Amino acid sequence: MRRKVIQIAESTQLISLPRKWAVRYQVKKGDELNIEEQGSTLIVSTQNEIATKKITLDVRGQKTFKRRMIALAYIKGYDEVDVLYDTPEYIKSIQLLLQEFTGYDIVRQDKNSCTIRQISKPTPDEFTNVFNRLFLITSDTLKTIIEALKENDLEQLQGVQYRDTNINKYVNFCKRIINKGNYPITEQPSGIYLILTLLELVGDEHKKLSKNISDNKKFEKPVIRLLEQMSVFFESLTKSFKSKSKDIALENASLYEELQNQIEIAKKQSKTDSHIYEIISHILNIMIELQETILGEVL
Repeated sequence: MRRKVIQIAESTQLISLPRKWAVRYQVKKGDELNIEEQGSTLIVSTQNEIATKKITLDVRGQKTFKRRMIALAYIKGYDEVDVLYDTPEYIKSIQLLLQEFTGYDIVRQDKNSCTIRQISKPTPDEFTNVFNRLFLITSDTLKTIIEALKENDLEQLQGVQYRDTNINKYVNFCKRIINKGNYPITEQPSGIYLILTLLELVGDEHKKLSKNISDNKKFEKPVIRLLEQMSVFFESLTKSFKSKSKDIALENASLYEELQNQIEIAKKQSKTDSHIYEIISHILNIMIELQETILGEVL
C-alpha cells in the first residue's frame, strides 16, 4: 500500500496508519508505536493485543472436510474454536490432529462438542527460527533417504515417513503467525506463504518416495545418484534465498533442466522403477517452483 506524506511545520512529516490495521490492534490516540529503520524500510509495530478471535465449527454429518475445517481455523489465526460433532469418539480424531498445531489444546469437552483454545502465543522470533528450520529439515530428510538407500536400511527409510508430521506442524505454525499479523520478515507475506506451501509439498513427496521404496524393498542404482544431485540442487536454492542471490537462482534453472533430462533417460531405461522416477521428477518440479518463488523474493 502507498501513503502520501503530510508536511507539518518545517521539521515534521506524517503518514496515516492503515485503518484496518489500527482497528485490528486497537491503536488509539496517545498510544506509542515501535518504529524500526532498515535501510529504506520502516517497520511499524505495536505491543497491543488483538481481541480474542473465535469461531464455531459444525462438522456433524461432514465426512470430507472435518480435519480441514479445524486446520484452517488454526492457520487463519483463531484463538478459540468450538467444534460440534456427531459421536463422542470423534474427540480422539481431534486429539490426534492437534499434534500438528503448536499452542492449541482442548480445554472443554462433552458428548458432542469441545472447545479448542490457544494456550501459548507464538512470537515473531519463533517464526524466523521455525521458518529456517523447515529448510534444514527438508534437506536432512532427503539426505537421510539417500543414506538409507546406500545402506539398504529399510527401517531408517520407514522412519523418514514420520518426519512429514513435523514439517506439517512447522508450516501450519508459520502460516498462523502470518495470518495473525506477527510476521517479522521484510519479504512479502504472499511469497513466504507460497514458499511454506511448497516446502510442505516437498515433504509430502519425500514421504511418498520413502514409503514406495520401503514397500517394494528394491530400487535401481540411478535412484541414489539422482537424489544426490537433487540434494545439491535443494542446498543451492536454499543458499539463493538466504543470500538473496539472483545469480544462484538462475544457475539452478540450468541445473533443473539437466536433472530432468537425466530422470527421463533413467525412466526410459528402467525395467521396474519408472514410478519411482516419476515421484523424483515431481519433487524436482516442486523444487523449481520453489526456486522461482524465491527468485521473485530476491529480485
